[in-house]
Amino acid sequence: MGFVIFCTERDALKALTSSVFDADGMQLNVSIPLAPTKQPVSTSTWKGEYHEDKLFVAGIPNSISATEVLAVFTEHGDAEVQMMQNTAIVKYGDKRHAARALNRLHKSFSFPGSTRQIYVRFARKLLNDATSANFRPKHKLTKVA
Repeated sequence: MGFVIFCTERDALKALTSSVFDADGMQLNVSIPLAPTKQPVSTSTWKGEYHEDKLFVAGIPNSISATEVLAVFTEHGDAEVQMMQNTAIVKYGDKRHAARALNRLHKSFSFPGSTRQIYVRFARKLLNDATSANFRPKHKLTKVA
């Protein structure tokens, strides 16, 4: 069992409406898991939408530096990070990189010395988020060839 990320909304909708989906000659069995229960969120700050290029990361130990967080997330694409206490916002230039990082790291990665796995989800769009231009990373790491 695994997850598939579709490049177009049309392909995703086609897969959701059939039990078998043909992806470039490879047949995939389609099953839709139950949606997790939503936690109540204050409607005064949350638009009810998510960023496709920003991730919210929780469960980061206090001993982990921004450089260590960036090293993990830049394995999936160029990223910038804004650190807060035990959490971070990771912004990618490409939403496919964000989706790949989420699928590979959510509840399956632990920082060295920690027994807790990190929690990763798409960041919520807040009412005061006019654009992504408001994102001001405290630390930035780029890959060195």
